Amino acid sequence: MDVVRVSACNEYRDREAGESQQQYTERLLGELEAAILDAGPEKIIGFIAETVVGATTGAMPPTPGYLQGVRRLCDKYGILYIADEVMCGMGRTGTLHAFEQDGVVPDIVTIAKGLGGGYQPIGAVLASEQIVAALQAGSGMFQHGHTYICHPTAAAAALAVQQVIERDRLLEQGAAAGRVFAAGAA
Repeated sequence: MDVVRVSACNEYRDREAGESQQQYTERLLGELEAAILDAGPEKIIGFIAETVVGATTGAMPPTPGYLQGVRRLCDKYGILYIADEVMCGMGRTGTLHAFEQDGVVPDIVTIAKGLGGGYQPIGAVLASEQIVAALQAGSGMFQHGHTYICHPTAAAAALAVQQVIERDRLLEQGAAAGRVFAAGAA
């Protein structure tokens, strides 16, 4: 399996002197499209990216419009857009999923750490109706297996976390805190 890599959307490190945020975003999207065309769109099944990069940079969101551009290119060339929200998903950015802030919907989303709220390890894959329909049109089964699959304690923890997020209005609190932080950082 070949893997094609493109530059990360790291404005702080990679935006060139005199380049606007929009120009930087357009340059990255141009690089992505060139990589797609160079590899051959028919050979690419998916584009995978962390919505907010966490492990190597702290918490770095993409530039405004970047994910919209990724979604457009994936749609244009028939490529699945896969959002890795293992670290940033489940309300940590003021919306349940960080990709919501750029107004996009991925084909597949991976979630984990926030799903169990730190009480119980659990992960999940969310898929669009198109992906589910493709599986149903085949064997009708998603063949997979993991050590802790269908673990009742993990499922109970995930449900409890979702109930607390809703009951305590944590999405609204996170969004408000984000606005205060952004205003102070400006």
